[in-house]
Amino acid sequence: MPQSLSPDHPNLQKAVSRLRRVFFAWAALFAGMAVLTFLASPGVIPIQWMAGMALLILSAAPDPARGGGFLGLQPALLALVSITWALSLLGLMPAINQVFALDPIVLLFEAGLIESVALAFVRGILVLMAWNQFQFYRMLYGTRDAVGLEPGLPDIPEVVPNRTALLENYARWAGISGGGIILAAYIIPNFELLPPLLSSSLGAGMVAVGLGVGVAFSPTDRRPAALGSIVVGGIIFVVSIASARLLRL
Repeated sequence: MPQSLSPDHPNLQKAVSRLRRVFFAWAALFAGMAVLTFLASPGVIPIQWMAGMALLILSAAPDPARGGGFLGLQPALLALVSITWALSLLGLMPAINQVFALDPIVLLFEAGLIESVALAFVRGILVLMAWNQFQFYRMLYGTRDAVGLEPGLPDIPEVVPNRTALLENYARWAGISGGGIILAAYIIPNFELLPPLLSSSLGAGMVAVGLGVGVAFSPTDRRPAALGSIVVGGIIFVVSIASARLLRL
């Protein structure tokens, strides 16, 4: 029989404290990427970086009465971090990067091939780091309903409040918002508004995919809905890029 742990176990409480520090660190990096995007391409609205930063801060803000900030510490957000870094690798394609500034560092410093490859390598490490952190910290949701874990692990109780249902709602609304923004881009007859509109829809799609993945790989009964959010977010992401190419931005 696996050993049952108490929610007040010192090691579990240390893990919660470290998770909070991890969130603030990722939020700081996301804030930096948002600032660089505004500097590199003022017409682009980096929804993915700003939304990720806001969710991480709202989740990590200390609130002992609720087990965390507004959301409560949500390990599923680490999947959003990983997906955001992964999709930003498309910034290596100049035609896409000029419109969406997915890699604002390359745009800002006019990096060459070698520098771009180095930056891609670093982002690949960030993807793996965030994903591994997600795989580890999601056990703080409790292992009773978790799948894919090694047998014989200690029976970990719910140490952080599982609010993945709320995150799935956010993923769904991100998808709906992204679709609405794309429609607005075609309806509003203003060519100058197209870049910020399409960059906003692309960012909303990235958020929908990232949150959907985080929920789908967490202990939850909302997995089918989360998978739907992933599909919708992915479609919005692709349509945003295709629209930019179609409209010759």
